[in-house]
Amino acid sequence: MSAGEIAVLVGAGVVGPARLRRLFAHHDPRDAVERLRSGAPLHPMVLNGLPAESLERLRERVRAVSVADAADECVRLGVEVVALGDTRYPGALVHDPEAPPALFVRGDLDVLAARRVGIVGTRHASAAGRATAAELGAALSASAVSVISGLARGIDAAAHRGIRADPGPGRPVAVVGSGPDVHYPKPNADLWEWVAEVGLLISEWPPGVPPDAWRFPLRNRILAALSEVVVVVESRERGGSLITARAAADRGIEVMAVPGSPRSRASAGTNQLLVDGVAPLTCVDDVLVAL
Repeated sequence: MSAGEIAVLVGAGVVGPARLRRLFAHHDPRDAVERLRSGAPLHPMVLNGLPAESLERLRERVRAVSVADAADECVRLGVEVVALGDTRYPGALVHDPEAPPALFVRGDLDVLAARRVGIVGTRHASAAGRATAAELGAALSASAVSVISGLARGIDAAAHRGIRADPGPGRPVAVVGSGPDVHYPKPNADLWEWVAEVGLLISEWPPGVPPDAWRFPLRNRILAALSEVVVVVESRERGGSLITARAAADRGIEVMAVPGSPRSRASAGTNQLLVDGVAPLTCVDDVLVAL
């Protein structure tokens, strides 16, 4: 499959992952681009339920982007495009009901062959929460476990900074909510590039795609599906980390939570998870036993 055509189709942003999966199931990406540009019909399963105005907007956006430029940008940035059905596509996602139709990756996909633990939590983390995430990340890395986060502020970043400060054989994995070249948040740009260099950075969006708020809940399903255990270090009553925990639970993936003070808002979500029956985590051994 052509990286350029896939980047153009995914980057158009008019249709969601489910319709893109159907598009790739019924059309080679090159054929899909040609049909959209020429006005030729698409397979009925692709068009089913798609409003006419959305189809026309998709055609306009596909016509406006150069396939060659999109492919060249991926090459320039060192981005590998892996579509569902390719042999390099992560096995943990192949049969997922919400599998992304394609991934845009920087780094080494073989990192996913190791044991994998997701560490997530609030952006508004306490100092104790950040320290716990950093210690847990480093300890898991020392045990040859790949640590997955979303590279957000707070807990996510702390887990990977812990690995960078005390690296072990386990390498970092990040699932981001913008294009693989669009650093967000900007203060994590150094961490972003470090993960791409020594581990694996994954996006379901092509280069240049901005960090729109609606993309992050979508990102969380990928983070959950790639993990064998998801650990929530701190979480408020609502937030992305609880979305990730629900996505993991829906997939039969174990969720663990770090107990926190009932006086701390940063622990309100994790303490509720414990009330709801998830396993408590008090040290790295708890995760290793779960694995």
